[in-house]
Amino acid sequence: MIRKTKKDKIKEHLLKGLSITQKDATDLYHTTRLASIIWCLKEEGMNIEMKMESNGISRYGRYKLIPKDGKRNNFKEGHVFSYTGFDRNKLEGK
Repeated sequence: MIRKTKKDKIKEHLLKGLSITQKDATDLYHTTRLASIIWCLKEEGMNIEMKMESNGISRYGRYKLIPKDGKRNNFKEGHVFSYTGFDRNKLEGK
């Protein structure tokens, strides 16, 4: 069985139409190198956009894949977890 890399997991996450923050990446995929992974995915040709957000205490970036047709959806639309928490069962389709 081939084990998926963290980059593969984040790529799949973005391809599902979900957005991701560093906190989400740490909680879901145990990686603290989201910006580096995003850079690599962009080098592979993925069109990923980052939008700065604030929770009232700090600012953070939320990354989202822009579809090939160029139609941008709202960054918050469709993601199954927020900056403060997530529902792992929804993400895993349980």
